[in-house]
Amino acid sequence: MDINSQIFRTVLSLVVDCIELGEVVRIVVVVYFNFVLCRLNWNTCNTAQEASDQEEQRWGQHCRDVLTSNASQGMAISSCEVHLELEAVPRNAEKEGRETAGAVVGARSAHFGRFLYARSRVTVFASNWVSQVRLTTTNMAGAMLFERAQSVSNSNHDKLLKLKRDSEDPDNDEENIRNKEQDILNLGEQYKKEGKAKELADLIKATRPFLSMISKAKAAKLVRSLVDFFLDLEAGIGIEVQLCKECIEWAKEERRTFLRQSLEARLIALYFDTGMFTEALQLGSTLLKELKKLDDKNLLVEVQLLESKTYHALSNLPKARAALTSARTTANAIYCPPKMQAALDLQSGILHAADEKDFKTAYSYFYEAFEGFDSVESPKALTALKYMLLSKIMLNNPEDVQQIVSGKLAIKYAGRDIDAMKAVAQASHKRSLADFQLAVKQFKHELEDDVIVRAHLGTLYDNMLEQNLCRIIEPYSRVQVDYVAKTIKLPMPQVEKKLSQMILDAKFHGILDQGEGVLIVFEETPVDKTYEMALETIQSMSKVVDTLYQKAKKLS
Repeated sequence: MDINSQIFRTVLSLVVDCIELGEVVRIVVVVYFNFVLCRLNWNTCNTAQEASDQEEQRWGQHCRDVLTSNASQGMAISSCEVHLELEAVPRNAEKEGRETAGAVVGARSAHFGRFLYARSRVTVFASNWVSQVRLTTTNMAGAMLFERAQSVSNSNHDKLLKLKRDSEDPDNDEENIRNKEQDILNLGEQYKKEGKAKELADLIKATRPFLSMISKAKAAKLVRSLVDFFLDLEAGIGIEVQLCKECIEWAKEERRTFLRQSLEARLIALYFDTGMFTEALQLGSTLLKELKKLDDKNLLVEVQLLESKTYHALSNLPKARAALTSARTTANAIYCPPKMQAALDLQSGILHAADEKDFKTAYSYFYEAFEGFDSVESPKALTALKYMLLSKIMLNNPEDVQQIVSGKLAIKYAGRDIDAMKAVAQASHKRSLADFQLAVKQFKHELEDDVIVRAHLGTLYDNMLEQNLCRIIEPYSRVQVDYVAKTIKLPMPQVEKKLSQMILDAKFHGILDQGEGVLIVFEETPVDKTYEMALETIQSMSKVVDTLYQKAKKLS
């Protein structure tokens, strides 16, 4: 009985100790069960059946007690030499493990006496028990992997290390390379969604050894995608320009001309976003010469559009319009993606609004740009929608703003940007400077940080100020400037300056008497149309004389 108890202790310890093993658990448990059972004597088993049952029940109860006590404390079970980590195991898995261990002990003690029958039954029990343990440990592993996938530093760092190891593996076949390429893109897209700019920059650097294993076209596409993910974040962490320059230098070392040109186009966009307009124009002019020789029209359109934006930012409207015309001409000769076509329409609307103050045409361009960006789910669709609303306000149709905002396409872009334009439209509809200033103060980030909106809001403010001043001075022929300033709630020097400007622009007839501090308004004298009528009569008589001369010439 002592020998049997000692053997069974060894077997039980071995079974529970094998929980964390992988696919080998089934084989190891079955082999050890059979090995131990072969050593048992048939007669000893028959004569010691009852004592053995008691011993097995005692040890089974002891094992269940140890499992229960240690599992509740989150400790590793040392009395049975079990090294099962219970920190991430759910309560139902703990209960299942305890019931499984008890089932093994009961099954073993019930069939301990008969060798052949016990051998077959133990094999079946071992197989079922191992399957349960594997299922439990699989669920545990799945939960732990899910938690690790949610963690930021450890899992991402491991993925980067794995990518580096895989890129140095010489046994990569075509399918593995394709899978790794897709994994890199998926990881980059995940970083983009989570807004992890630094990790995405590390990923771009870590993939460089892997790029030598794929074709130049695929490598260029992969690098462009990762760089676009990085630039779309607009994180502003200060390493964007440096990272782009490093990628360009790497492309030069690898003699990848098309990739270098594509990255230089991204660098021009970075220069424009960071206000480095001189560097953007210098790099753009050099790149345009190369692209015209290579006839890469897709990239040529992108660079010409960036050049137009840069010239507009420098207030050089003629060159901005010329660059945009070149970009549109090039785009007409190729298939232009919806996102690029929307960007061209957006720039056209901006130039029409800035140069010619033609907000009606600008609105149509902004609408086309909004539909294009919305079709590809680009965040720039919100910008195009803002400019649409601005055009309606500048056209003195602020009542149309609410109708546009409540439309099917625009309703999903509701937010502070749209609320800001609605507040401006309401102030314009009321012709209230106080409401306008309140809206600008309340939505300062949404209105003043946008250069295009800020420029046109300044014009809108001047128009509203002129309308309010004309409405105040209209009933009077002589009015104190101090009264006008108090009524409109603006400083007196600002009101005097604006009134002087309106007199010079012939918005009304009058003079400012600064000695008395009054504005004298003259009545508009009707225009004498005698001279116009005389000129029309003379012109008509001249036509009659010319006609008579032609007829007389034919008769002679």
